[in-house]
Amino acid sequence: MNGCLLLVLKFLIPITPGFEKLCCQNHSLRFLIHITIENKSRDLSTTGVKICILNSDDGTEVACKITDTETVSFHLDADRNYRISVSADGYKSQIETISTVGVVDDLFRKINLEEAAVRLKLLILIWPDNSELLGSTVSVNDMSDISSQQILAINEIIKSNESGNDFLFGLLPDKEYQIVVAAKGYQTFTEHITTTEKTKILDKKIHLKPVSVQEYETIKSESLDNMPVAFYFDHDSPKGNIFETPAKTEFSDLTKLYLLKKEKYRKRAVNELQEGDKGKVVVDQFFNDKIRDWKIRLDLFLSKILFILERGETLEIYIKGYASSVGDIEYNKFLCQRRIDVISGEISLYRNGLLSNYRASGKLIIDEIPVGSEGVTDAKNAIYNIEAASKRRVELMVKR
Repeated sequence: MNGCLLLVLKFLIPITPGFEKLCCQNHSLRFLIHITIENKSRDLSTTGVKICILNSDDGTEVACKITDTETVSFHLDADRNYRISVSADGYKSQIETISTVGVVDDLFRKINLEEAAVRLKLLILIWPDNSELLGSTVSVNDMSDISSQQILAINEIIKSNESGNDFLFGLLPDKEYQIVVAAKGYQTFTEHITTTEKTKILDKKIHLKPVSVQEYETIKSESLDNMPVAFYFDHDSPKGNIFETPAKTEFSDLTKLYLLKKEKYRKRAVNELQEGDKGKVVVDQFFNDKIRDWKIRLDLFLSKILFILERGETLEIYIKGYASSVGDIEYNKFLCQRRIDVISGEISLYRNGLLSNYRASGKLIIDEIPVGSEGVTDAKNAIYNIEAASKRRVELMVKR
């Protein structure tokens, strides 16, 4: 719309605020959303809050910021649906929806943080003398059953404390959590805890044991021998095509969506594949052992790799991508590379990017191999058969 026509329209019809912005720009129109964090507790600060903007359609991360003031701003595209994820020490994590469909001006949103129903306090000590251990990293992972309401929730919190040994996490009641504590030169500690409605505060002292030379050799041997470690993908996941650069996707988001299909696999095993109760058991074992616990297996593998790298050695890792026989050869090669990219991204995120430094220095070498289709699967068993599902995977292996 040119300036003259707009001038005429201003005299003929009422112009609402933002009309010029909406009518006179192209489809690349963007808005700012200003998010203000509030809380009713005087004990808890509104700084240090992690705010992420997520794409509502697929759960991919658009942008994240850590607050140093009460208000932060993000750019949003027009005609999109988003979710705002908010998490902070001692608070309940929150997910809110926001839409820019029909929006003509910048948006403002106030989010009131509530104290977490359960506060987990950790002290990290050195065994056996109980002295303070500085510089450890703690991850707390929600291991509870996945529901459709949790698809876009952030289920893992990772924190490091270089100058102290105390940690504070905000948890929810009636949940199972995995705690992993790691520090250079010490054995990694792992524990599962369960919260209840009656749980208010959990105080735990965690003791890490120094690693001896003999223990180091054992860990190194196990890292090389217990291979490969596999991670499984849903049919045609992550989605995309050969001619487009795929959007950033985290494996946790893909896994949550995959777990929601468990019941469909069970029904197909009974009704179409005629496998009865035996088929249900096979499906349950596959989803529980190979899909649900992926984070435990990846963290265990990477903790051993990091342990060896911290002692000055150089390691080379293969990341191999596989697909079932559904689809043509060229597409499946591309699909395998997308899957490799997802797991490579998880490696880069581990312990706040520690392994990325080793990759940059050449101490950690990663070879990516998109293998492509594996085996032959008949059309009836192409998707919902566990044999076919076991072929849609990425494997990690240390080169010997």
